Amino acid sequence: MGAALLLLIVLSPTFGRADPTGSYRPELSPDARTNGCWPLPGGVRLDFGYQVRSDELVATTTGQRRQLVLHYDQVSGEEAVDSVESGFAAAGVTDVQVIADDFVGTAPDAVVRGQMVLDLPPSRPEGRPECRAPFSTKKFTPDMDDRS
Repeated sequence: MGAALLLLIVLSPTFGRADPTGSYRPELSPDARTNGCWPLPGGVRLDFGYQVRSDELVATTTGQRRQLVLHYDQVSGEEAVDSVESGFAAAGVTDVQVIADDFVGTAPDAVVRGQMVLDLPPSRPEGRPECRAPFSTKKFTPDMDDRS
């Protein structure tokens, strides 16, 4: 019995171990605004750091609208709005509204500075599988437990 236990201890590192890769972060889906799935109108690209919190169709009194909510990084709300509005103006897109709110009490060296809401015309994605990945598109269904 002791010999079998000793043999099991000696051989145990070879059973059921994953090969170390040095990468402990999961592969993330690309941002749906940059991979062609859910681009901004007019092909506008954001020129500051951001994280998309949600991207949903919402019912309004005038019909459906796309509401994109994001956190902006290392710029003020005023700078972020100016950047986005000038991008839409240069692309000839007029049917948008952009509102930003700086977070109160953030440290001067904080990365995330505030939240921006873009009210956009509705759009349709391409049919590729990654265009339906909720953690890339930020288009969650109510039955999903984790919406982060």
